[in-house]
Amino acid sequence: MEGVLAFGKNTPVTVWQIKFTLDDKFIIAGCYNEVAFLTYYGGILKKTKGVFDPKTVPSSALSIGFIPPYTVTGMFKGELIVWNGN
Repeated sequence: MEGVLAFGKNTPVTVWQIKFTLDDKFIIAGCYNEVAFLTYYGGILKKTKGVFDPKTVPSSALSIGFIPPYTVTGMFKGELIVWNGN
């Protein structure tokens, strides 16, 4: 795969948006019914799935923003979720 810098399993669902964190240490992926936090090291992408509150039904993350040191996702059902880590 000439020209590919990194490869790794992300998610089997649709990815709506991706963004690098402001410090370029992570990639945040807004997906269908999940948020994925990915790290890049040595040409490998490693995914950590965002953990929703047990009382919340996951919905699709359509937009991603940052209020350092937090990540904010805009969800399909209208919620804004502020993430402290994953």
